[in-house]
Amino acid sequence: MEEELVSMMFDSLDLTRYEAMAFLTLVKLGPLTITKLSEVSGVPRPKCYSVLKSLVFKGMASYVMSKPIRGQALLPELAFQNRLTQLVEELNRKREYSDRVLRGIKTLSTRDERDEGRKYNIYLIEKPKNIVASIAFDLDGVENEILVAISMSPVRFDWRRILNVFEKLKARNLTFRYLAPTRGFFDIWAKGEYIKDFLKKAGIKVRFNTKVHQPFAVFDERLTYIFFTDPVLRELSFALKIEDERFARHMKTYFEFLWERGDSST
Repeated sequence: MEEELVSMMFDSLDLTRYEAMAFLTLVKLGPLTITKLSEVSGVPRPKCYSVLKSLVFKGMASYVMSKPIRGQALLPELAFQNRLTQLVEELNRKREYSDRVLRGIKTLSTRDERDEGRKYNIYLIEKPKNIVASIAFDLDGVENEILVAISMSPVRFDWRRILNVFEKLKARNLTFRYLAPTRGFFDIWAKGEYIKDFLKKAGIKVRFNTKVHQPFAVFDERLTYIFFTDPVLRELSFALKIEDERFARHMKTYFEFLWERGDSST
């Protein structure tokens, strides 16, 4: 029964599996220390504090100021109401961001006869797992070039699935350039020996530039991803996938501007 509840909370409230497990444990047992919460819920101890912090941020739990500090669940009715209200607000923000980007895209049109038959597609992709799946799918069709620019916002990202796709692409002799904010930021991201080894074998070029304020990626001058991050939860909030060659060329030009001003040894 609990496993089913965890799955339902994952789907309906956009919680992680660990968050759902921790919340159910706190509902059943009341206030718990981080250590006890980890032991009873099954959430790994190193992740338990960040999971509780996320539940507090999502309006589903609170801290009990004691020594050691404890966490407690809000009443389920109140917790669910808080989270659903938050999701509605997040959706409204995403709509507002999307409208801004759409207006920006429309201003790129020169309104002349060459654009009369121009077509483009724009997709809103929500949840990190869906964004990763979409990127993996589109990478499989890349033939010439991959450009990625990352901002300073610290975001967890499941690179394993992406790297599996890159393994297939190495034989195509693609150009892959990665623009990271700083050397330290890049080292944290690439701390795994597997990633470092892969970057070396794949011949991925890396430069550093702190002026990337909005992370994005361009594939083959035809497809662009613009990523929107949640710096509090440290995860991707949503992404816009734009299938438009003209917009992709503009974004490549912007990437080249950042790349030329980047540092290869920071």
